[in-house]
Amino acid sequence: ILIGDATPDLSAPVTRRIAFVLRKFAKDDRIADRAATALVREAARKNIDPVLLVGLMITENSAIDPLAKSNVGATGLMQVMPFHAGEWGCGSDNLVNVESNICHGVAILADYVHRSPKNLHKALLGYNGCVRGTNTPRCYTYSSKVYKHANTASRMMASLGGTEVRRYSAPAAPKKVRTAKRATVTRTASKGATRARTTRPRATPKPAPIKVPRQVVLGEIKISK
Repeated sequence: ILIGDATPDLSAPVTRRIAFVLRKFAKDDRIADRAATALVREAARKNIDPVLLVGLMITENSAIDPLAKSNVGATGLMQVMPFHAGEWGCGSDNLVNVESNICHGVAILADYVHRSPKNLHKALLGYNGCVRGTNTPRCYTYSSKVYKHANTASRMMASLGGTEVRRYSAPAAPKKVRTAKRATVTRTASKGATRARTTRPRATPKPAPIKVPRQVVLGEIKISK
């Protein structure tokens, strides 16, 4: 009753290929077929590659289990947090339902993509809750996992013929800027030991003393010696 009993539609070739991939992970083929149908439908509505959504679902829930729940309460196939329930125009707040859960998950991802249209990596981190990179250990690698599963799914779909392999690449790690270290001038002592050279200020030569002739004053007459 909680999961529902929607009828899958595998008439489209892409839906059949995605169902083929999900059946490799799910224990129930019907759940896999319903998930494939919902993924393709929601991907078209939100203009998101369905293959990427397959990679996201496998990353979040590799068993393709609608009843799965994480230790923080994320629920269902796409591990949607409970506070999202009923907030995305999906017609149902039941996150255990296959179609409702996928509708919520795809809408949430689409929202992050809209916020960062040129940075899919950032959008995926937002979906994972890794906004600042501190919510979960090594969460900054999340997008790489999604891309890996999406690429695997793409190869499996291509093996059925009629489609090309798509390739998602993880963003390059930012290069560390090296700061130049101040060189230390050294000199070698007679025994081979290396010591730091200390720079002393040059001494300013003292001006030569001015010789003043001695004078003897007698009344108004000055006699110099």
